[in-house]
Amino acid sequence: MTMKKEAALFLDNPARLLAALYELGGKSNLRKLFDKLAKEYGSSFTSLYNTLHTLEKDGYIKITVGDREKIIELTEKGWKKGELFAKFIRELEAPQ
Repeated sequence: MTMKKEAALFLDNPARLLAALYELGGKSNLRKLFDKLAKEYGSSFTSLYNTLHTLEKDGYIKITVGDREKIIELTEKGWKKGELFAKFIRELEAPQ
């Protein structure tokens, strides 16, 4: 994974989180998702954790707590936005 510098500059955490989760197939455990966001955007755990609750409250993701991990999953509403943001990031990061 490489740092997505342009996207890190222009997109906030909710957009990054939805795009990353979309790229992971719409479902991921919390650690894998946060590791991806930290490597690609330099996002901090604290800011991402706060973003999770906002996205869940607004209906973009569903959080399921298992025995040993939290599973984050895109809702239909979140899938549409994740797809849109992921496409935007690919275009933004394309060589000029």
